[in-house]
Amino acid sequence: MKVYIYQRFMYFFNVVEIWDEDGKTKYILERNGKVGQNFRILDTSGHETAIVKQKISLFKNVFLIIINGREIEVRFRHKMKINGEGYCEITGLDLTTGGNIDKHEYTIDNAEKTLACVKNAMFNDIECYELEYGDDVNEDEITALFVAIELAKSVEANNCP
Repeated sequence: MKVYIYQRFMYFFNVVEIWDEDGKTKYILERNGKVGQNFRILDTSGHETAIVKQKISLFKNVFLIIINGREIEVRFRHKMKINGEGYCEITGLDLTTGGNIDKHEYTIDNAEKTLACVKNAMFNDIECYELEYGDDVNEDEITALFVAIELAKSVEANNCP
């Protein structure tokens, strides 16, 4: 399964759609609150599948995913070297990121395999991010994790001189 979202979804004011391969709306991101990057993720029937919210802090760039009564923290970091590539620490799930988050070409992995791949793509002549995942993953969880990673990356980019 593949889904697509505008590359600059975090700058929209109210509602952003995530589409499937056929161009049909799969999820709706609805801005939630006035401070920080906070979104509710809804399915097409309007049922809330997750909340992704920014934890405002001067010292760390953390996003919190609330899904099925659990809290998952996503923290964007850079490897300890000059021009180190970005990666995300994911607390609350046994997952890691690989590849190059800075270029939006990365994977979401568990200890056994890659669960999802993210890359830049064109969809209906729109610059998008493509999230591809298999049938054996929790779609809501992977989508929320993808949204949190991209939001964390966007906040990091805006904080750099």
